[in-house]
Amino acid sequence: PQGWGAEIALTVLSRSSEQRHERRDESTKMNWGLLTAGLLGASGVAAGAFGAHALEGAVTAERLSIWETAAYYHLIHSVVVLMLAMQSHRALWRWTITGFALGIGLFSFSLYALVLTDLSTFAMITPLGGLLLMASWLTLVVNARRLTT
Repeated sequence: PQGWGAEIALTVLSRSSEQRHERRDESTKMNWGLLTAGLLGASGVAAGAFGAHALEGAVTAERLSIWETAAYYHLIHSVVVLMLAMQSHRALWRWTITGFALGIGLFSFSLYALVLTDLSTFAMITPLGGLLLMASWLTLVVNARRLTT
């Protein structure tokens, strides 16, 4: 009988410890997503402000329009990353968040580089970022189906 009590106590403590580790792991995933969203959002605002204040008059109207498009896509997808990071099924969204972050990097930052350097080579990277953004949107569909089935 004494062995039972000790065994039960050890089992309860072990399960409690496992649950704490699972919550900590899930919290870390959420923090990673929120960190990503925060960095993307802050850099998107900075890029928009830079384009509106520092680039006006320094680049052609066409180049400024390209910059504005990049900043717009940057900020819109940063909000999407934030919303995904706040979802209860964060494990499903990890690849989607990564896809959006990389898509922003390839799409928006290649356009920023194009405007700043006037090197058309950067324009060849932009469609890859666009494809990655579209693929990330489609992973939302796949994950939504997983949650409903």
